[in-house]
Amino acid sequence: MNIQRAQAIATRTSTTDLIVEAISGGLLVRHHGRSAFFVREACFWPFIYRLSCSQPH
Repeated sequence: MNIQRAQAIATRTSTTDLIVEAISGGLLVRHHGRSAFFVREACFWPFIYRLSCSQPH
């Protein structure tokens, strides 16, 4: 997965305090003290969608 693309996706959502790093062929996503690791972009999208829906607008 492309780190620049993942960071752009995360930035374009209303999600705050989201850090995306490229590690070991995948993405490490940190949000409010929790972390998740994604190897496939198909799994990253639902995660970002759920975060953006849970943020107050």
